[in-house]
Amino acid sequence: MMLPWMFTCDVRRHERALRFRDGCLVAVLAPGRHRLWPDPLGLLLGHRPDRVEFVGTLDPVIPRPLVEHVLATPALAASVLVVELDQHERAHLWRNGQLIAVLGPGRHALWAPSRTEPVRLQIERFDVLALLAERERLLGTAV
Repeated sequence: MMLPWMFTCDVRRHERALRFRDGCLVAVLAPGRHRLWPDPLGLLLGHRPDRVEFVGTLDPVIPRPLVEHVLATPALAASVLVVELDQHERAHLWRNGQLIAVLGPGRHALWAPSRTEPVRLQIERFDVLALLAERERLLGTAV
């Protein structure tokens, strides 16, 4: 039985749903069907109703301007993988055996696959200085 103030939210496998209560993020919903109850006290006090925003995760790399915001929000931070690369490091991001991104120096946040997603993310880190030293050793020339 669905009560009139309750609503259902269907999150597809390649999405996450962000639930906001009174303008603040309160939960990240994983793929599946969710029945959501509004805050009864908030409704009585005239607060804004809950809202849900959907975020696609087909591209697992979260855009740089959002990274710090995502990591500062505990509900979101639990749903992401963080990759920190020094100035001399680079990383290849693989999804199911296919290269999808090359990450440069800095902090990167990636949507972590849910347990229901048939996605395997792999991060391969490289030390650029070590690669240059190896190149110099093999070629016998200074770079």
